[in-house]
Amino acid sequence: KSRLRYFRAFDFNTGSEKSKFLLKMIEDNTSRDLELNRLALHHLDPKDVRQSALAGNAIKDVLTSLSGKAEYIDMVRHHQLTGETPNLMVLAISKANEQIGVDAARLVFEFKQAQLFQEALNDAEKVNAALTVIGSLGNKDAVDILERVISDNTKSKPARQKAAEMIGRSRSGEDRALELLRNAKVQADYVPFVVEGLKASRRKTVYAEALTFLPGNLTAPSQNQMPSLSDLLAITGNNNNGAAVFKKSCFVCHQVNGEGSDFGPKLTEIGSKLPKEGLLDAIVRPSAGINFGYETWQMDMKDGSILMGIIASRTKDDIEIKYPGGIVQKINTTGVKNIRKLPESMMPEGMHNSLSKQELADLIEYLASLKKKS
Repeated sequence: KSRLRYFRAFDFNTGSEKSKFLLKMIEDNTSRDLELNRLALHHLDPKDVRQSALAGNAIKDVLTSLSGKAEYIDMVRHHQLTGETPNLMVLAISKANEQIGVDAARLVFEFKQAQLFQEALNDAEKVNAALTVIGSLGNKDAVDILERVISDNTKSKPARQKAAEMIGRSRSGEDRALELLRNAKVQADYVPFVVEGLKASRRKTVYAEALTFLPGNLTAPSQNQMPSLSDLLAITGNNNNGAAVFKKSCFVCHQVNGEGSDFGPKLTEIGSKLPKEGLLDAIVRPSAGINFGYETWQMDMKDGSILMGIIASRTKDDIEIKYPGGIVQKINTTGVKNIRKLPESMMPEGMHNSLSKQELADLIEYLASLKKKS
């Protein structure tokens, strides 16, 4: 803990003396304490590392020790180690459904090596993972690739279906997907896959409009009216069933007694803070009262992508943004074009529409039972 405090002091110092001291620290680290070298390298200017054979050797060992970890991505980005691009590709393909895979893929694009993904799209064993991770990026180049695959008659049908599903999985991708649907630039066979990919959009109007392009000109699903508290109180709620509903619908964002994902407010004692009427209102109208520290932030990135989440921490150089499921992504501030706070909660409205009245009554009964222990 003391070591971290001392290293933090380097952020307030500049100049050649700082670099000399950090390089001397690596030189004197005869026990090859990799964590010590990692901290020193993190505070060294990339130019000084490139000019030092000692630091160059140290960074190789540190990268090996960080393989498969988020700190590996941070180190490669900080020092612009373009020679690590092949390893980044391996990470992006093997961890396509995880945040570290998405971060690795984003760095490949930052290093102007997007052609490596073109090669992966021609590999039957990698194409599905490549399309999955590309769909999570949301930058213009990534969305362009997905659009080309959808319209490419030389690609396999499963690959085109996957690309159609993934193009709307990012904020900027949603806009492109709607544009393609409006201009009839998606073949009829692939329209359902584009629409399905937009189903998880936080903007209700996006999916509602997408549904109108399905065969038969389907309209948006009807929204259940907010049930009244008296209606729910007339239903006998079951605590145990409510706990099961919570695990099914709420665990991805909330914790109770340490179980669940650390994203939204912890609900261990929510029954002591809100009456049943307040609990129902918080479920149906989550944006009406957003707890301090859980505001939704939108970051428009210079690469054209848009990120939305809760800011976990922020410094001059880095922003840690948290997503549902407790996933945390570190963003370098140099890549951010604009950042703003949104009035909407990260908890989307309409979640109660997926529950029956009995399930909703059970859930409220369970939440009301979560009280502070005397």
